[in-house]
Amino acid sequence: MNSEAPPTKSKLLLRCEWIGCLVVALAAIWLHVFNLHHAGGLWRDEVGGFSLATSATLGELWSLLTLDSFPLAMPVLLRAWNALGFADTDPHLRWLGLLIGLALLAAIWLGTFAITKRPALIALALLATSSTVIRWGDSLRAYGLGCVFLLLTLGAIWSLLQKPDWRRFTLTTVFAVLSVQTLYQNAFLLLAMCCGAWAVCVPKKNWRATLLVGAAGVIAAATLVPYLAGMVASQKWWALQNTGFKPHWIWERLYIALSVPCEWQPLVWLAVFVLAIIVGLAAWRKRDSAHADRKIFALTTLFASLVLFTLFIWLTRLPTQVWYFLPLLALGAVCCDAILTDAFAGAGGWRLGLLGLMALLPLSTVADSLKRRLTNADLILPQIAAEATANDLIVVQPWYAGVEFQRYYHGRARWTTIPQLADFRLQRFDLVREKMIAGNAAAPVLAECEKTLAAGHRVWLVGLLHWFQIPPVAPDEPPPPPTGPDGWNEFYYEQVWFGQVAHFLTLNSVGSPRVMMPPETEVFEDIEYYVFEGRKVDAPTQP
Repeated sequence: MNSEAPPTKSKLLLRCEWIGCLVVALAAIWLHVFNLHHAGGLWRDEVGGFSLATSATLGELWSLLTLDSFPLAMPVLLRAWNALGFADTDPHLRWLGLLIGLALLAAIWLGTFAITKRPALIALALLATSSTVIRWGDSLRAYGLGCVFLLLTLGAIWSLLQKPDWRRFTLTTVFAVLSVQTLYQNAFLLLAMCCGAWAVCVPKKNWRATLLVGAAGVIAAATLVPYLAGMVASQKWWALQNTGFKPHWIWERLYIALSVPCEWQPLVWLAVFVLAIIVGLAAWRKRDSAHADRKIFALTTLFASLVLFTLFIWLTRLPTQVWYFLPLLALGAVCCDAILTDAFAGAGGWRLGLLGLMALLPLSTVADSLKRRLTNADLILPQIAAEATANDLIVVQPWYAGVEFQRYYHGRARWTTIPQLADFRLQRFDLVREKMIAGNAAAPVLAECEKTLAAGHRVWLVGLLHWFQIPPVAPDEPPPPPTGPDGWNEFYYEQVWFGQVAHFLTLNSVGSPRVMMPPETEVFEDIEYYVFEGRKVDAPTQP
């Protein structure tokens, strides 16, 4: 499997590989810029993250941190970007996302080269022009930045294994700390990398490298200790999203992450993964190849990352999303590259073929997928603001859509969510939990709707309405959690609250509500709205 090609042919092939990587890197840069111009406004998670980062004081930021999904690194970076005056508009904020995306492209190259000393053909083929990596890595969330530090940590650990001195230990520790301070799941993946390093060091009794790698991991883990109290306290409201560990859901989301925009691409990922296992196990068994240590390090890291990342998902028990898999995909692609970089050398340019197949062939399809906006709130809400009068009422559903509503709505009409909340800087699951326990959460909104219709004004129902249906009968008041059918899961309560308000509006409006559709463009978070006006004669009043 490692038969060498003639020297002249090898030099020519290596030159072609460098050229191929450069071509793909340029294509990827173009896609990142293309995404910059098509992503549009900030969707709710990005709005919440930016609101958190720009809290009045660092103390307030720290107190609200448990309401978000990340440690301090990304909020601090956003705060610094704002302090520099670059956060005054959505496009200026998107420029930060572009810089992170380009940094990730560089980290793929650098992290791979630090291990293989060859161009990162396989890693770039799998990651460079992936619309999943570009779209979510460039968003104003921590996933792209977390991947940057994760890959730099991987390269630094391998460098430390080659020469376990204090300078390389310091560099490894810095990258490891930055990695876990960006994404909590990176702590699990850091442990996977340490396992890969120990698989190389322990059989050789290289105790110095073993201890230095372990020390870097322990120091990085220790920096997460200040978060523990907040993590424990936050379990009260994160339980509202707790859907349990569902393996089929994980595989479905992973498949989507790999198959956007081309459905055949997961098969290529699988083929590369299986091939890497075969080559890596062969190196593990023989341990006499000049590059066996590299392959053992990468294979062990690959296996351990799969196990530990699954453990992380099981522990959090949160609904899995496509962007959760970015760190795992980035680490897995570089590990596969490290295993296969010199495999089948006699087969010529198979890696160049993979690069063309995965990175260049679907280029136009990737560009088309990146035309999809993340939200249309910045387009729809100014239209509502221009038409809604001061006496109208806007009801935002679901409640967390109020985060981006507050950013993009600047009109005269008063607005509320179901239930009414006191803070929309970010998604306040803690406040929703209180409303679930108190009961009758929709009652104040129903009273506002009844008053507005009775006065002859309009009620606007705005939000992610395609997730809900107006019921023919008003739902009964839900029991307090956890005695409801889904325990603490708040989506059940969302449905009931929406059903109570929507049924009342349908019953009390004159005629059918007008359905106002958004502009014809593909949107990830699609804001729609209905308008209810007037009041039926003899319509029942809200008690």
